[in-house]
Amino acid sequence: MEPSSAIRGLENIVSLETMLIVLIFAAIVLAVFGVSDLIERNETFRRRLATGPEAAGSMSVRARGPGVLAKPIEAWIVPTDEQQRSKVRQQLMRAGYRGPSAVGRYYVARLLLGVGLPVAYLLGVPAVGGQILGSTSVIGTLVAAAVGALGPMLFVANQAGERAKQLRIDFPDALDLMLVCVESGLGLDAAVGRVGEEMAESHRLVAEEFQIMGLEMRAGLSREEALRRLAQRTGVEEISGFASLLIQSGQLGASIGEALRVAAEEMRTRRLLRAEEQAAKLPVKMIIPMALFMMPCMMIAIAIPAVIQIVRTVLPAIGG
Repeated sequence: MEPSSAIRGLENIVSLETMLIVLIFAAIVLAVFGVSDLIERNETFRRRLATGPEAAGSMSVRARGPGVLAKPIEAWIVPTDEQQRSKVRQQLMRAGYRGPSAVGRYYVARLLLGVGLPVAYLLGVPAVGGQILGSTSVIGTLVAAAVGALGPMLFVANQAGERAKQLRIDFPDALDLMLVCVESGLGLDAAVGRVGEEMAESHRLVAEEFQIMGLEMRAGLSREEALRRLAQRTGVEEISGFASLLIQSGQLGASIGEALRVAAEEMRTRRLLRAEEQAAKLPVKMIIPMALFMMPCMMIAIAIPAVIQIVRTVLPAIGG
């Protein structure tokens, strides 16, 4: 065996062993995280069960905190700037991640992906038989690190946008149902809880927001503060306007039913206008797909019979 081939074989073995060690280490870390979270969850359940069935039953609506091992890691990685943490927490809430450890898990995910993807790139390319040159390795490592660090940020922003879009679509229906509840004699607080129960299957996001609002008001929060939290939690302009309208109606003593009727009609009008706007944009958006895909196919389908006819009649006559 030549020395160069022996060296290459040794390098392949070392690379495979390194990847195996990294995978085993990652599996052990994930297992420890899972076991620590399970232990803390069971201890929390035992403590709440000891205080009474109502406290134990409330576990389903309370967010679970970080695990035993995750606490020091998140305390080390999360920035100390309260303004930055508040901004990240608000973005995570709008994306649907409301747990007490959501901010810490977010930064941990950015760190792990920012470090793990470059390591996977440097270990994976030689493992599949590729070669990493000097400039290529630097560029690939930087790209992998950027994707790992920015990936969670883009994912959370996309989740928040999709959630806000769905809330804009579903919220007018919730207002119609709330208006029916208020006009039938229910108070606003009871109407909020009823809407959260009735729309849990058809409009899950809106029902979840109303359920949280109802829990906040039952916990002692004022209606105005619960409405402000609803607007801040969703980040949707229409919901912010709805919250401001109800707050002003309560402060001025105006009719809640009339305010709900006006808000529902306005939101339905906005939803119709958005649908018409999307429909008006459709012909413009269809130009590029038609020019790239449909027009060539149509031209080929039209031109092929003429080409066949030319080949059958004109070419033999010219050659003849």
